[in-house]
Amino acid sequence: MSPSMGFTLLELVLVVSVLGVMMGVSVPFIRSALKSYHLSAAVVAVSGTVQATRYQAVMYGCLYKVAFNQNSTTYQVSNEPLSGNPPTCAGSFSNVGGAIPWSSSGDVSLSPSTTLQFGPNGIVTATTGSTTFSLTNGTTTEQIVVSGVGNVTVSP
Repeated sequence: MSPSMGFTLLELVLVVSVLGVMMGVSVPFIRSALKSYHLSAAVVAVSGTVQATRYQAVMYGCLYKVAFNQNSTTYQVSNEPLSGNPPTCAGSFSNVGGAIPWSSSGDVSLSPSTTLQFGPNGIVTATTGSTTFSLTNGTTTEQIVVSGVGNVTVSP
């Protein structure tokens, strides 16, 4: 008599059932972790954009703006380009590149839509919205505060 090879139907059903329970328990944790990661990534993108735009204004000596759009989850940088000889700020704004997404996941929202203007001296003002705005993923909200001199703080 030789030992039987393979698995019984009962063993296969038991293994599939255990795997199903493990998947059912882990999916909510994975979704929560992804939402948290998406929020963190959006906060980093927005705060980095604020700091980089301020740096450009100081470096080039002209006004710069960054407009965060809550409907399209994008931001658009614009500036007063240098022109003439000697170079001077043009006096009117033009877009620098195209609109860039600050969140591509679709589960993070910004409120309210905000446009920040940066002077060549580093001073920041809000021309639309406020220097305080929020990012949320539906369960967690992060508040971003931009000081008048461009310091960015994030708080829950």
